[in-house]
Amino acid sequence: MKSRFAQGVFLVLVTVVLWGVQFPVAKDAFAAVDAFHVTAIRYSLGALVLIVLLVWLEGPAALSYYGRAWPASLFGFVGMCCSPMLIFFGIALSSPEHAAIIVALQPSMTALADWAIRGRRPRRFTLACLALAFAGVVTVVTRGDPVHVFVKGEIAGDIVVVLGAMCWVAYTMAAENFKGWSALRFTTLTIIPGTLGCIALTAALVAAGVAAVPGVAALASVAWHLAYLTLGGIVVSMLCWNAGNQRIGALNTMLLLNLMPVVTFAVRFAQPEPGPGQILVRMRAAGLNRGELIVGHSVKAGGAAKAAGAEGAGEIAKLGAGVTGFKTGERVMGRCTGSFAEYSLMDAREAIAVPKNLSWEEAGCIPLAFMVVHDMLVAQGKLRAGEWLLVTGISAGVGVAALQTAKALGARVIGTSGSAEKLEKLKAMGLDAGIRTRSGDFAEGVMKATGGKGANLVVNNVGGSVFAETIRALAYEGRHATVGYVDGVLKSEIDIEALHTKRLTLFGVSNRLRTAEQRAVTVRGFTADILPFIAAGKIRPVIDRVFAFSELPAAKAYMESNAHLGKIVVTVP
Repeated sequence: MKSRFAQGVFLVLVTVVLWGVQFPVAKDAFAAVDAFHVTAIRYSLGALVLIVLLVWLEGPAALSYYGRAWPASLFGFVGMCCSPMLIFFGIALSSPEHAAIIVALQPSMTALADWAIRGRRPRRFTLACLALAFAGVVTVVTRGDPVHVFVKGEIAGDIVVVLGAMCWVAYTMAAENFKGWSALRFTTLTIIPGTLGCIALTAALVAAGVAAVPGVAALASVAWHLAYLTLGGIVVSMLCWNAGNQRIGALNTMLLLNLMPVVTFAVRFAQPEPGPGQILVRMRAAGLNRGELIVGHSVKAGGAAKAAGAEGAGEIAKLGAGVTGFKTGERVMGRCTGSFAEYSLMDAREAIAVPKNLSWEEAGCIPLAFMVVHDMLVAQGKLRAGEWLLVTGISAGVGVAALQTAKALGARVIGTSGSAEKLEKLKAMGLDAGIRTRSGDFAEGVMKATGGKGANLVVNNVGGSVFAETIRALAYEGRHATVGYVDGVLKSEIDIEALHTKRLTLFGVSNRLRTAEQRAVTVRGFTADILPFIAAGKIRPVIDRVFAFSELPAAKAYMESNAHLGKIVVTVP
């Protein structure tokens, strides 16, 4: 007897852990696919798996209800449709932590339902504990300030979760009426009507315009979420739950749910918490940049280490205090530290709404390159239509972005590269003149292309090894932007006479010493001057290759090989 009870406790604890993890996973999935479709899809898949298992282990005859179709269908609809639909919809409106705490009230609900239905009145001590538990839930979900929650609107989601929890209590208590059925059979024969209910309800919501059918890309982005929610959240957990319930009874089973918030909070604790003025972003894609390879940065040894990744795109998971103009679930892109991670913190001033025409990969590689381009071409370079722009090392991400932006502004562009093949590809994108070289010997070619006048603006991506040549290539009152030094040459001679007589302007493009507000000025400038071209499809980020997060070392090696044209992107699972 003790062994049977211990088995029941273990089985229910397995479910508690799986469900405690399930809430944060589901909340993450809702950023791409609505709660109704997630529920319908995972229950459809789960039902198929359970039917196969039942037929395999107990034979086709086990699919028969033997006169119990009506009660099984009723409680299946309540427990396998109403409960998950309400709880998941409530999570979408509120938070996983709230849902876990509210679901932990189910022992209280079970005790009260047992009293109301079967006349078994709980002891006074039990009632006092129930009241204390209810007070604790109210305190947590309202954060000690009920008015605050009403303002935030989370109370609506919490009420929906309560209704879903009540449905699950009814389902669990009903299991006692199906003695003689195995846990697998009870789970399968109740999930079938529940799944049909989920499908019908979702279809009705789509027909009413409340929900939209998710696209293939959205479903692909949450494939692993759906796999966990189906196998862990339904197949394994439901079987363990009903098997445990048969061994230890409904009330004892429900009591173990008190541990679920511990699991949920532990999972959520691993996520960064946005501070005032910050947003927490669930990253989907991030661009790999040359800065990651410079000594003192994260991917290459040397200097103080920092979290890898400097830009990315994803959905807003949480808003910090004082953040306005954004909402959870919204697609954003921006510069941030540590974008090669599932979750990253982003200064709200850096966040930019992603245009609808961009994929995650495209959005993830835009912020750094194109904001650098805005800084050097527009803000400081003051490039005008009809002027000549020279870009050294033009085939890299910033170089290609500079070419695209300059053409959109009406300028003419000269680029240098050691690859004739890359220059030919860039000519198809509007490159007016390409000079094949990796050395400082291109000034003559620039003068020839510009009719002897020289370039009005130079973008030096290479570094000190070509600096003197870029000065020679400048026109009268030309501007010179130093944006990188991939050659590792940090010093160079300067022609003072040319600087003086041609009235040249030299400036650097770096965010290292800028304040957050100064960086925000560039964000606003990019949003006003360049983003409209991107949203209209006149500028499309050029992506050479996309690597999975697990392939980050290969992505780094590929960048170091200098074989790419445009950006390298890393997708985050």
